Amino acid sequence: MPAFKPDGSAFHHMGFYPAYARDAFEGMTPVVFMLSNTTFHISEEAHGMLKKAVLASRLYSNKYEWLIGVAGRHPTNRLHLESFAFKYMALAGTPDGKEDIDPELAAAYLRLVEPENVDETTMRLKSMGYKAEAAPNGNWTMNYGVLALHRRDNWLVGVKGHHRYHWSNEIYSNANLFGRYTTYGQIQILGKGNPVNYLDSGYTQEGWDWNRWPGTTTKHLPIDKLRAKSTTEMLLTDESYAGGLNIEGENGMFAMKLHEHPKYDESFRARKSVFMFDNRIIALGSNIENTDQQHETETTLFQNHMVNKKDPVRVNGKKVTDFPYENTLNGNKSVWMLDNKDNGYYIPAGQEIGIHKETQHSRDQKDDRDTQGDFATAWLKHGKAPDNGSYEYAILVDSNPGQINAFTRKMDKSNHAPYTVLQKDYDAHIVKDSKSKTTGYAIMEPNDSLDKGHIISVDTPSMIMIKEQGNDLILSEVDPDWHLYEGKDEDQYDDNGNFIGGEGPYSRPWKENESKVHQLRLTLKGEWRLKEKGDKYRIISNDDGKTVLEFDNKDAMPIEIQLAPVKDTYNAD
Repeated sequence: MPAFKPDGSAFHHMGFYPAYARDAFEGMTPVVFMLSNTTFHISEEAHGMLKKAVLASRLYSNKYEWLIGVAGRHPTNRLHLESFAFKYMALAGTPDGKEDIDPELAAAYLRLVEPENVDETTMRLKSMGYKAEAAPNGNWTMNYGVLALHRRDNWLVGVKGHHRYHWSNEIYSNANLFGRYTTYGQIQILGKGNPVNYLDSGYTQEGWDWNRWPGTTTKHLPIDKLRAKSTTEMLLTDESYAGGLNIEGENGMFAMKLHEHPKYDESFRARKSVFMFDNRIIALGSNIENTDQQHETETTLFQNHMVNKKDPVRVNGKKVTDFPYENTLNGNKSVWMLDNKDNGYYIPAGQEIGIHKETQHSRDQKDDRDTQGDFATAWLKHGKAPDNGSYEYAILVDSNPGQINAFTRKMDKSNHAPYTVLQKDYDAHIVKDSKSKTTGYAIMEPNDSLDKGHIISVDTPSMIMIKEQGNDLILSEVDPDWHLYEGKDEDQYDDNGNFIGGEGPYSRPWKENESKVHQLRLTLKGEWRLKEKGDKYRIISNDDGKTVLEFDNKDAMPIEIQLAPVKDTYNAD
C-alpha cells in the first residue's frame, strides 16, 4: 500500500510508480515548506522519509526521464522528473530543523532546474554559495521497486524485475498494450543526449519491437499474441526472489527467478543475474525453459533507434554501415560488438547471436496504430522450447572499439580475465571481478555446501557481495523477499497445487502487511571478527576454521559489515 518505502521507493497502484510520485511531490512539498518554520511542521522522521524519496527520484532518472522499467503504463517520455519538489524541499530546511536550507537538496535542485524555471530562488541559492551537484555516481538498491541502479559519469544503468509482491507490468485498454516483458530483467542504459534522454540513448516507441527489451529473456511473439488479453493487467508471479544489492554504495548486482504468469505461459522460466562493477556489466542466465514449440526464446543484447541508417555497428572489428543488414554468428568463438550508442558487448563462445539493422514495423502502445522506425538490434538465440538454456555476456558502458577489443582479448586469456564466472546453474550465479576484488553471489536456493570463494553455506535465497580489502573483508547481503507472508497465497493455486495466479494485487489479503524480520545464516571460510557491532547482525561462532554469521533481514534492505581475521591471514582459494 502507499506511499514511501524505506529505500526511497514511492508507491501508488500498489507498486513503484514515479508518475504518481511526481504529482505527490508537487502537491506535498510546498505544504512542507510553508509549515517548516511553524509549530505545525511535520515530524523529523516524516521529513526525512520524504527527503529520501525526492532525492531517490533523481537516481532512477537521467536527467529528467526515468527508466522505462518503472514507467508503469506510460512507456513514453510524456511524464518525467521535474525540479519543483527539489526547490521546495531545499527551502524547507533539514529534517532536524537545524538548517534553514537543506544543502543536499539545494545542490540537487541547482543541477536539475530547467532553464525556463530559473527564478529568484535559483539565484538566491547561488548567491548563498550553493552549487549544483555532480551527476550521481555509485550503485543503489531499491528493492521495493525490484530495481538496481548503477551510475558513473553521466550514464545510468537500471535493471528491473518483478516478483510475487510487485506486479510485472501495468496494462490498460488504452495504455502499454504490449508491455508484458518490461520487467523480465530489463537492462536499460540511459547515457546519451544533452540532457540525457530516451531517444538519444536508443529508445523510442515508433517501430519498437516490444519483444526485445535489452537484457530481457523472452519468447519472440507475433505482435497480436503479445498484446494484452485483458483491459487491465497487473500480473504477479509466484517467485519471491528478485531484487538487487550494493556494496559500499559503489558496485552492485541484481538477480531474479523469472516465472511467467500462467495466463500466458506457465512453463516459461529462467534464472537471471546482472553484476555491475564500474563500467563492466556482466549478465548471466541459466535454466531457461518453456514448452513453446512455435516461438523462439531469446535474450536481447540491445535494441537501439538509428537516427542515420549509416550509423555503424561494429562486429569483431568490422564496421557495419550497410542498411538493411542481417547476420547470424554461430558461436564458434567469442564475439565482440560495439552498438551505435558506444556500448561494447563481449559474448563468450558457444552462443548463437542474431543481429540486424532494419526498418522495424510495430504498433503504438496506446491505440494500436501501425508505427515504424530504424533500429540496430542484437540478441542471443535459445531456440524453440529450450530446456536448461543459458547465456553469458558482458557490457562495457560508454566504450570504444579499442576498449572492448582489449577486454575480449583479456577474457580469452583466462589468466588475465577481468571477471570469472565461478558458478552459473539452478542453485547460484557467482561472479568474481578482478579489478575491484569483489565477488557477487546470487544464491537462489539454500545451500549447505556451496564452497565458492569465501562462502561455505547459506540457508536463505539471498544476494551477497564480498570485497577483499587487504586482510579484511567488506560483506554486504540482502534477502530480497519482502516477507509480507510466508508459504503460499492459497487463492493463487488450484486444488492440485498448480500456480494459477490472478489478475493483480488489489484483492490480496497480504497487501497491508508489514515486512517481517527473517534471520539469515551464512558460514564463511576462516575465523573472522566484526570490526563494528550492530543490532541487525552478529557472529554465532568463529572457530574450527569457519565463521557463522546471522543477519536480521527486513524490508529487503541491504546490510553491510566489515570483518577482520581473528588470526593472521587465510587464502579463500
